[in-house]
Amino acid sequence: MKHRIRSLALALMACGAASSHADDNTFKLSGFGTLAATHSTEANADFVSRNVPNGPGHSREWDTLMDSKLGLQGDIRFNDQLSVAVQAIAFKRYDNGFYPDITAAHVRYEAYPGLAVRVGRMAMPIYLVSDYRRAGYALPWFSPPVEFYGNGFFHYDGADLTWKTPLGEWAMTTQAYTGHSKFRNPDRGFFSANQIFGAAVTAEKGDHTLRASITNAKMKVTSTIDPLLAAYRTAATSASVAVADNYAVNDLSTTFVSLGYMYTPGDWLVMAELGKTHTEREALLAEQTLGYITIGYRLGSVTPYVTLARRDTSTANSVQGVVPSLDASLNSAIAAGDVSQTRTSLGARWDFMTNVAFKTQFDHVNLDSGSAGGLVNRQPGFTRGGSYNLLSVAVDFVF
Repeated sequence: MKHRIRSLALALMACGAASSHADDNTFKLSGFGTLAATHSTEANADFVSRNVPNGPGHSREWDTLMDSKLGLQGDIRFNDQLSVAVQAIAFKRYDNGFYPDITAAHVRYEAYPGLAVRVGRMAMPIYLVSDYRRAGYALPWFSPPVEFYGNGFFHYDGADLTWKTPLGEWAMTTQAYTGHSKFRNPDRGFFSANQIFGAAVTAEKGDHTLRASITNAKMKVTSTIDPLLAAYRTAATSASVAVADNYAVNDLSTTFVSLGYMYTPGDWLVMAELGKTHTEREALLAEQTLGYITIGYRLGSVTPYVTLARRDTSTANSVQGVVPSLDASLNSAIAAGDVSQTRTSLGARWDFMTNVAFKTQFDHVNLDSGSAGGLVNRQPGFTRGGSYNLLSVAVDFVF
């Protein structure tokens, strides 16, 4: 199974490639895409898997744009040491438009075998499948578990240094990276991660892959809650100023630690990841503990799988008696940060023709008491807690 997963991950580079010089493959063009549709049983809110303003549920019974995408990647290899890669993906965006974004654009220089540096835009290296999380054909699921992969930081601008070396029977890859990133969430505001510093280590041996990473960044969030915090500051008491300082997300030191494991003996697939975010102080940016496990088995051209995922949120403490006319609004904003939920997924992948796969997935999502989970566009009839179901279908392809 591991050989198959690696082949799928490399499909972007290998399938449908066009070369300007067939002998040395100095230029290659490849692409990938997904045609998807998702239905939600929650009629008073919308389910979203990414930073988009609406999705299936209240806005529409079936959403065909949220997970659909089309990507192109060009690779230029000048020699054994120097290469350039550029990737653009068209998908539904935060403003409800469907248009391309430059998701990767970097120069890679291999100083000597096993040691390489990249400069430019690259995938955030914090997940087991960071490099190809947006390429549905390379993934076993309909889409990565949103409880773990729902972080909006898909890529960053900066530099990394990668060192590959054997360690006994293990193949080790160590990566250090730095840079900055940003994204816009229609429901929560504009997020910036500055002064990113991180490291990741991947160890591979036979059917086993282990990956660990740690990343720290200075977080800044600009949102509709800022005028409320400004009003606390204007109240000019020591307690109100302290609230404004403590709850603002402005250069907030935030650390994310993750650990992933993949086991692929024969036709079996086992994938699991755990993650934890930690902030230096109480703020409107809640701390989270994340995780999932997926087990699948390949039966000819069909791979059924089951996934259990969990996201647990630790929100800041509520405020009482600081500025009575403002406290209720702030406490409401604090409560909105609770996105704790549990998901059980049953799905299957059918590779029915070369470079094309059909996927279907059923999800049952349980929201914790008081949590809205990842639901947006919540209507007056929406009740926090409870549960809902999702049904998704997709065709993934590479060319």
